[in-house]
Amino acid sequence: MIYSVQNMVKMIRWETNHDEGEFSGSADLEMMFIDQAQDTIFDIIADYRPEILSTYFDLTLTGVSQYYIPDYIPFDYEQILMIEDRTSTDSPTNTVTTSWFDRLAYFDGTISTSQIPFSVRDQYIEIPYKTDNATLRVWYTRRPVPLHYGTVGTTGNTSVIFPATPTGGHLRVQDDYYNGMNIYSGEQVRTISDYVASTRTATISVAWATNPTANTSTYSLLSPLPERLHALIAQVAIRLIKVGQDDDDTAVARLIIDETDKIIKRLRRPVKNGPNLIRKVER
Repeated sequence: MIYSVQNMVKMIRWETNHDEGEFSGSADLEMMFIDQAQDTIFDIIADYRPEILSTYFDLTLTGVSQYYIPDYIPFDYEQILMIEDRTSTDSPTNTVTTSWFDRLAYFDGTISTSQIPFSVRDQYIEIPYKTDNATLRVWYTRRPVPLHYGTVGTTGNTSVIFPATPTGGHLRVQDDYYNGMNIYSGEQVRTISDYVASTRTATISVAWATNPTANTSTYSLLSPLPERLHALIAQVAIRLIKVGQDDDDTAVARLIIDETDKIIKRLRRPVKNGPNLIRKVER
C-alpha cells in the first residue's frame, strides 16, 4: 500500500493529538521526523542487504589516475557494492564487496588481464593503472532524499513543476537532486528522470495517463524504501515525537520492534545473487 506523505502527516497528527490548532498548518515539523524515520529504516536495511537500495553511475576513464565522485546527487559512498566493467561485455566482471577506504578490484576485460586494485579516498576514486577509453559502472547504496509534497504548478504529459514553497518539506535547489525518486499524483506513480532546479521542473520517464491539473492537483515524493515499509516510517516518526514530548510510546514502540524484527529476519535469508552478482539492469 502506498502511503503518500500527506497521509503520513495526517497519521502522525492523529496519533500525537496534533490534528487541530497550531499543528493544522505547516507540516515542516512532521516532515522533519518523517525524514529522520526514513533514514533510520534505511540504515537497518543497508546493514544487512545494501544491494536492495543499490543504484549506479558510469565512470568514463580518461587516462588519469584520480576521478572525482559527484556530490550534487545524494550518493552514499560509505559502501560501494561492486564495480562492473562495461567496456567489452554486457555481463558484470568479478568484483569484491568493499567498505569505505577499503581496496577495490576489478578483473579481466579490456582494463587489464590481471587484478587491478584501486581505492576510494575522500571523494575521489584512485586508479593506479591509467587506462583510457574504458567505462566502469560503480554500484552503491543511495540514501533517500528528504521528502516534500504540495500542489503542482504547470504540468505536461511528461513533467510537473514543483511549487517554490511546498506544503510540507523543503525543495532542494540542485539540478538532478530528485532523479530516480518516485512522484505520486492522482493515483499515478511515475519516476523522475531529470530535475532542473532553476525552473523546479521534474521530468518523468513515462507520460501521465491523466495529466495533473495545474495549481489544483496535489503531489508527493514517495520514499524509495519498499512500499510495505511506508507505514513503518510514519510509526517511527510518531515514536520520535512522543519520546520528545515524554508521551507514553509503549504501544508504538512494541509495534516498531515487531516490524523491525520481521525486516531483519527477511534480510537475513540467504540470497543466491549477492552484491557481487548484480545483473545487468537497463534504466
